[in-house]
Amino acid sequence: MSWAVYPPAGNAVVLQPSSFDVAGLFPVHQLIWLQSGTAALAFCLRQHHLRHSQISQPEVLIPAYGCPDLVAAADYAGYIPRLVDLAEDTSEYDSGAFKAAVNENTLAVLAVNFLGMAADVGVIRSMLAESPNVSIIEDNAQWFPQPDRPVTTEADYITFSFGRGKAIGLLGGGLVACREQPLLLDVKAPKIDRLWPVKVRLYNALLHPALYGVVSRMPGLSLGQTRYHALTELAGMDPQPQAVLAANVERYGQFDAWREVCFDEAFTNWPHISVPGFSPQGTPAANRGRLLRYPLLLADSEQRDAVLASLSKAGLGATAMYRHALPDIAGLEGRFDRTTVPNANRFADRLLTLPLHAGVTRAVIERITATLARHLD
Repeated sequence: MSWAVYPPAGNAVVLQPSSFDVAGLFPVHQLIWLQSGTAALAFCLRQHHLRHSQISQPEVLIPAYGCPDLVAAADYAGYIPRLVDLAEDTSEYDSGAFKAAVNENTLAVLAVNFLGMAADVGVIRSMLAESPNVSIIEDNAQWFPQPDRPVTTEADYITFSFGRGKAIGLLGGGLVACREQPLLLDVKAPKIDRLWPVKVRLYNALLHPALYGVVSRMPGLSLGQTRYHALTELAGMDPQPQAVLAANVERYGQFDAWREVCFDEAFTNWPHISVPGFSPQGTPAANRGRLLRYPLLLADSEQRDAVLASLSKAGLGATAMYRHALPDIAGLEGRFDRTTVPNANRFADRLLTLPLHAGVTRAVIERITATLARHLD
């Protein structure tokens, strides 16, 4: 067992100011800054219900594999979350399940960018041709735009998260970009976390594999555990992380994607492995932007768990991501029928993610691919 453990995601937070124009990435949108990505989603849902208050029990369609914060945002906003199964071997909605889920109470759809693979908002819009009042909210909690890959203008709302381990990780904060002037909502004033600078320095230090290895083995911390947490309020974003956002966005834009290329080359035509967002011809799909983590789908849960155990023992930063589809996430047990989302269950059973952050060296990538080869050859 390795005492050094690489974190699964996360880059050091830059604390210097920058003149980079973040608003310039959103030339046609109104921007609203909130305390989290969950709050950003809830804000969008509340906004749209205010515009269509005649629907007393609004529903929102959510992909059945994803972060439980999607459900928390729906709950806070007063929507009924309706889970929709995925298309086989992808993070996209299954078209048949999607069309069957739309009804007279459907008021919103969450189009989730998974690990940097964007949902096809155009296809979703076409499936809503007979439901013009339904809003599409593009959730980009795991991705952020760059000058060479800007945001789209197809969705009604776009949200981002700046939590720990996100594409732009500031230990907190969220952003809404909307096409229309937002209506007034009860949003509380930002809470100033006086310990935020201390937390950032600790976070930056803990990205070192030796320190992360110590902390990850401390009992009771449950690092990386996925469970449902209720959202209790909407508040503005703490001005401290907001003040250094520009510098971190600038650094994000300069990040070299060579790690993705190494994994792409390594896993081309491997048996028993498929790479979401990567074509059999060896090219990234059109919807793939910069990845937060590198996704693999193994043959089944037994193979995935065996590979994950070996990579974890070696401290190589691999994870099963959420591990379960939403019906089986801690805190959501009994709320949803897992038998209606078989593809999402299989996706959760087979998914393995590999680290792509700045701490990952070529030697780490070689160790990861060698470990996989031992299990799959």
